[in-house]
Amino acid sequence: MEYPDPKAQALMFSEALGRADPEALGNLMTGDHSLLCCGSVDASGRDASLAAWRGFFEACPGYSNVMAVAVSDGAW
Repeated sequence: MEYPDPKAQALMFSEALGRADPEALGNLMTGDHSLLCCGSVDASGRDASLAAWRGFFEACPGYSNVMAVAVSDGAW
């Protein structure tokens, strides 16, 4: 699924993280999505990224994601 506003997509992704909802995350990912952590690629592709998020949510129950500020210039 593609959204015209990158800010809206980032906020939806943040909300899905906060709910620990890998299915919602997957709906927001492209097929070539990459999961970056500490500046390196931890997973490449939607399926690998979802597997990594599922593992993260299992390892860190109660994870909280708070986005204090979201700014977009409208460009991808």
